Amino acid sequence: MKSRFLYFLACVFIYFVPLIFILLLSTQNVYSFDATLVWNPNSEKNLDGYRIFYRENGQGYDYEVPAWEGSKTTCTIYNLDDNTTYYFVARAVDTEWAESGDSNETCYQSEIIIDNRDAETSQTGTWKVSGATDPYRADSVYSRDGATFTWHLTPSQSGIYEVSMRWTAWASRSLNVPVDIEHSDGVATVYVDQQENGGRWNVQGQYYFESGTTYDITITSQPYPSSTCADAIKYRYRYR
Repeated sequence: MKSRFLYFLACVFIYFVPLIFILLLSTQNVYSFDATLVWNPNSEKNLDGYRIFYRENGQGYDYEVPAWEGSKTTCTIYNLDDNTTYYFVARAVDTEWAESGDSNETCYQSEIIIDNRDAETSQTGTWKVSGATDPYRADSVYSRDGATFTWHLTPSQSGIYEVSMRWTAWASRSLNVPVDIEHSDGVATVYVDQQENGGRWNVQGQYYFESGTTYDITITSQPYPSSTCADAIKYRYRYR
């Protein structure tokens, strides 16, 4: 009985549509969201229903305590922390309460950070390690004279993302660095002063990105004697 459910659970694929609710408390924004999951139905005559489990990043599933159980092929998990990465699986249950194994796992990640050393980057020209303080991780890099540095994003969910950029400050940094942000509606160009606000996240706007599509953010280094820094990009999911 149990092994048979392991077989038909191969038909169960879940995905979710997160709904974001923003609560304003004092002077800070506290974000929570409801995750609505949908999966393909099973056709076995003795199917009784489904159970949904979720875990946080770095944790395991507690199969003794389902987050939801019922006979529908959709459910909503309420009041999740928007600052936390969550993973979800479905399990099928028969009329004798035999439970299958896990479905495929789906993930909600509110924040994506791409550092200058990550694989999702590319560059033209020569970029050297900077001696400036407060990089995002191990270091930042710098260049001059038209060299470009690009961060590549392929989001797993469509929606509006807040895009932030981080750089390290230095006396020679350019005051007017162009940043091209590719998004679903085209390319937006913003200009940043890299002598200010080094070592912190600087918001560059909100843009819509489609899941499964790769988008580039490209910074172009300015002419000598100024220098241009490339450090990290952060994408924060806001709403669909």
